Amino acid sequence: MLKVFLSPFAKCFRNQKQSNKGSILILTLLVLAVLSVLGLNLGFVVRQKLNFLKHVETNDKLHFIAEAGVKRAVLELKKEHIALKDSCHLNESWSNNPLAFKEVCLGDGVFTVGYIIDNNSRVDNSEDGSEELMQYGLIDENSKINLNTADTAVFKRLFQDVVFLSEELAEELAYCVIDWRDADSNFQHPSYGAEDSYYRNLKEPYEAKDSDYEVLEELLLVRGMDEEIFDKIENYVTVYGSGKININTASSEVLSALGLTDGLIEKIMSFRHGMDLEFASFDDNFFVSGSSIISELKSFVSLNQSEIMQLELMIAEGKLGVTSENFMVKSTAKLDKIDDHYQIIAVVDCEGKIKYWQED
Repeated sequence: MLKVFLSPFAKCFRNQKQSNKGSILILTLLVLAVLSVLGLNLGFVVRQKLNFLKHVETNDKLHFIAEAGVKRAVLELKKEHIALKDSCHLNESWSNNPLAFKEVCLGDGVFTVGYIIDNNSRVDNSEDGSEELMQYGLIDENSKINLNTADTAVFKRLFQDVVFLSEELAEELAYCVIDWRDADSNFQHPSYGAEDSYYRNLKEPYEAKDSDYEVLEELLLVRGMDEEIFDKIENYVTVYGSGKININTASSEVLSALGLTDGLIEKIMSFRHGMDLEFASFDDNFFVSGSSIISELKSFVSLNQSEIMQLELMIAEGKLGVTSENFMVKSTAKLDKIDDHYQIIAVVDCEGKIKYWQED
């Protein structure tokens, strides 16, 4: 009788026990699921941190390798400076030296100091003239037009020859470049230019600097200048040096912007390239001094009276010389079996003093 009476309670207890077991199983599965999610998240975070640390380590290696390239460039410059050369030219060790600057091994990577030269700076023997040539060395800043000393006529010719602007647009932009740096707020031209009155009315207003350019990128603040124009002229302008251009290293575009005629520029380039007609090769000729430019060139090619007068005027006005004081270094580092690269761009003087430093 008692057994019959208790049987419903026993059945209920068994059901409750089974229900508790099911709840515990579900709870256990939930805990395991949460722990799995937390584990996955933790693993993701750890992987992210490990990847970040690896990236930092890689960047550090690349940085020091690229920096070594800059130091090697400074060493080559100091060697030339110690030699007390009276002139600076493109077949010196700082300019064309693959042994010192091409894929130099350092640890588990290499550095290369060099740049792609413009086809117009050399005699190109390729059929279509499109061949790119890597120059392993430094870039002479004295081979460029100085933004702080050049006059309107020089900028106008540069914008016409390199950017292919019309005469009117080239002149207008040239006056804007001058107005940005001059110390007053007066327009240099009655119709062209830009001063504070223009820049203050922009959507994001600012004022003309009214002092020297310090970095090339300031040009992008000048009225009429855009990135497309800037990219085309960037390799032909500088903010370093006195403004006297080294005739031994200047490109044909720069010599043309100075006002030299195409025929005279061709004769200068022919003299510089030497008998093999190659850019920066062992047999290059170079002008020894500013005062001997005309006589040295006349001994190599014939000059007419107009060409002689052009050179005399440039030399008298202090626009042409044969020496250089500042150089740009483009040092690129790569690691073995890694596609990443790292570049340092620096400007140094002939004694190795750093004047500009930019890292990729």
